[in-house]
Amino acid sequence: MVERNEMVEQILSRVMEKLAAAGETVTETELMQSLASAAAPLPGLLVLTQEHGEKCHELLENPKIREKYNTSCALLQENQVSMDGIEAVVLFNLTTDAMCKLASGITDTPYTKLAAQALLMGKKLYVPREEVELYKYPVGGLGSYQCMLQAQLTKLVSFGLKICPLAE
Repeated sequence: MVERNEMVEQILSRVMEKLAAAGETVTETELMQSLASAAAPLPGLLVLTQEHGEKCHELLENPKIREKYNTSCALLQENQVSMDGIEAVVLFNLTTDAMCKLASGITDTPYTKLAAQALLMGKKLYVPREEVELYKYPVGGLGSYQCMLQAQLTKLVSFGLKICPLAE
């Protein structure tokens, strides 16, 4: 173990010398932090939406989110997304159509296919409350149809979908 530590110290010393020769000043602590962050990439956060909008880009570019996640947008990748490295998925534009399809296991669109894949792989799946179409209708005396749609949403929540305000 001592030999390894000595080797690491020698490597750090050489790197710092090279940086100094290039006119850069860096402390050993800064160099170690830089190496640690390069060695441990941030987990991925995928934004899944049926159509582009401003809210999803605000999330993608949010500095607080980017400190903790490597963000990406499925639409910008033409839905050719690997779930490897993705820790969480945020669904935007959760229409009643997509909601019912997901709750029934129907994956006939890129949106529903990627969302179902995330559920099957145990990824954290979030939807901003403001992006749930069902919540845009008046709540007054729930009719049979609205109750059936609520049951589909409840089923998705039981599968692991978390509904929270966009600000969270």
